[in-house]
Amino acid sequence: MQKKSLFNRFRRDRHKARAKSGTYRVSWPPEYADNRPIREVNQPSGRYLIESFGSRAEALDFLRGCEVRDEKVYVIAETPEGNLGKDLIMIFEEDDGAFVELADRKALPDPAFSRENCARCGYSVIPAAAFPSVEGASFSYHLNLEDMEMNGTGFQCSSCKGLACARCYRATLHNPRTQAPLDLRCWLCNRETELFAQ
Repeated sequence: MQKKSLFNRFRRDRHKARAKSGTYRVSWPPEYADNRPIREVNQPSGRYLIESFGSRAEALDFLRGCEVRDEKVYVIAETPEGNLGKDLIMIFEEDDGAFVELADRKALPDPAFSRENCARCGYSVIPAAAFPSVEGASFSYHLNLEDMEMNGTGFQCSSCKGLACARCYRATLHNPRTQAPLDLRCWLCNRETELFAQ
């Protein structure tokens, strides 16, 4: 619901803009020119990149080819059949935010250290909400990778502090460094990871 009200607010204030490389990490499908005019709207809630298409199928093909690597960046595809959007996590119905499909993520050629992005795919990793601390009490919690994937959260290495998104762990059956069955170890140093929280 929030995406709808934000989109409708800026929809009345359309303007042309060119995507500027380096200000946000969005890549377009190969056949889409980087210098093609798009409508760009910046709101406190995020940056919206808007393009119009003749059909839903055409919009879905376009969105599947885009990579949105940063939080609070939304590619909106307007169609006569209803608008679609893509963000860091998924393709969604623009009017109500309903899930359409998970967005593909391509692995980087080599894992890369970052304190903000997943070492394997380079996408932003959103910190999970911090767990409450109570003096003298201990907590145990169970993590669901599917829920974490839908929220864009992930893990941090207990040693090198590199990040890993839940999406990459779910997409990979084996650790690429050791080929052992996946056990949520760091992509960079193969040490144990813990929930990445605020």
